[in-house]
Amino acid sequence: MCRPKILACKKNNMTKIVREDKGNQMALVTITVEKNDYEPKFLEKLKNIKKKKSFRGFRKGKTPMNFLKKMFGRKILADVINDIVKNKLEEELERENARYLGTPLLTNEEKALKYDPFDLKDYEFQFDIGIVPEFEVKEPEEPMDFYVVEVPEEKVNEAIEALRISKGKYILVEDDIREEDIIRLNAKELENGQVKENGWQTTFPVLVKDIHEDIRKEVLSKKKGDIIRFNIFQLEDNMPREMVKKHLLHFTEADLEEGTETNEEYEAVIEEVKRLVPAELTPELLREILNEDGDKATEEELRIRIRRLLGKDDLAKSNRILFYQLRDKLIELNQDNIPLPEEYLKNMVAQQHNENTPVILAHFDQYLKQTRWNLIQDALMDKYDLYVHEEEIRRAIHYKIVKILGDRFRPDMEDHVQKMVNKTMKEPDQVENYYEEVLTNKIFFRLKPNLRLNKIPVSKKELDEKHYAAQPKLKHQQAVLSEEEE
Repeated sequence: MCRPKILACKKNNMTKIVREDKGNQMALVTITVEKNDYEPKFLEKLKNIKKKKSFRGFRKGKTPMNFLKKMFGRKILADVINDIVKNKLEEELERENARYLGTPLLTNEEKALKYDPFDLKDYEFQFDIGIVPEFEVKEPEEPMDFYVVEVPEEKVNEAIEALRISKGKYILVEDDIREEDIIRLNAKELENGQVKENGWQTTFPVLVKDIHEDIRKEVLSKKKGDIIRFNIFQLEDNMPREMVKKHLLHFTEADLEEGTETNEEYEAVIEEVKRLVPAELTPELLREILNEDGDKATEEELRIRIRRLLGKDDLAKSNRILFYQLRDKLIELNQDNIPLPEEYLKNMVAQQHNENTPVILAHFDQYLKQTRWNLIQDALMDKYDLYVHEEEIRRAIHYKIVKILGDRFRPDMEDHVQKMVNKTMKEPDQVENYYEEVLTNKIFFRLKPNLRLNKIPVSKKELDEKHYAAQPKLKHQQAVLSEEEE
């Protein structure tokens, strides 16, 4: 057993703190609050009550001290002494290189808490507390499995074609009509097979592939300037009658309110045929898309980036699986290096008396595992000089909000998202969760290059199954992002 060491004993403050190592990663911290340390503040509080309050049978300011001690003394004495003990404990726990584990547990409660305002004396408080063991993290040397899903080449080709289309231009054609073309129809209402005198007339564009199959077959055999006949309410698949009136017939609100109707049969001239011609992957377009100059602006580089983008979700899943394996391996390799005061930790959990206590005690081995993992993370942060900055937490919150919004997110919503980020930053539990997530990512991506990876090709379905099976059993289920997101 180590010799006790006085850690605080100031001339004008007689409160003493003594730490005694008990072995088995335990320490006994004794705080002695001497009478001279608390008596002035205790009496000052009683005098304040005497000045400000009046009591039946006594004039204001003339209440006897013994009466005040009897009425308020025990509580005031407890508050004054507890504040001193609390402050001294915080000083000790926050002392540089203190390396304490857990929450201090008062061991002499019955003796320490017998406050008597009529018999002021020295009070002694003894706390059990865990000590963080000294250890160096052992990192895995043997290969670890890393699952790889290859992005099919046809998916890359489809993405490139979609990109070419998005950068393409419309041209006017006259000789034929294709399914991807947009045609403009000038349609007139028919009656008894003839154009109705003073009948309804409308002009509108329509995508050929959206036209009902029977009518589309005829349209594909036509060209600009030809005439077709059709039931306008059946022209486009799945377009409700009211939508036809608004978007094809261009009925006004007044027309709809008045109950204006029209015959269903129409004759139309194909006034215009527009065709989208995909852009060629010229050097100029590649430089624009890739935001690169010179030799890097190539189609091969474009394919690499598209393949990476398409594989991002699968890469994130593979990273998570690897992280879970790495975390379990680190705990296994360092278990003997990190002895824990198990009885103390169990008592600490039991005394917390919250809704999670029964669950934690029932799965105490998992709690010990999580505790070791937390210590390993702290050691890795020190080893690799890693820090989590506020801006990184804010970025993680922003990323999560935008991901939840999905397709609903628009650039003009950025101010609203920033307000949500600011609100989340005011919630300590949320900030702690995001801190843990950022910390996990930093540690993972710092260790990953050190690992010997055994890359195993798998299908997307197999990866999903392995990802589901690998979900963590520990407290924190941090999401490991892909390298691009990180």
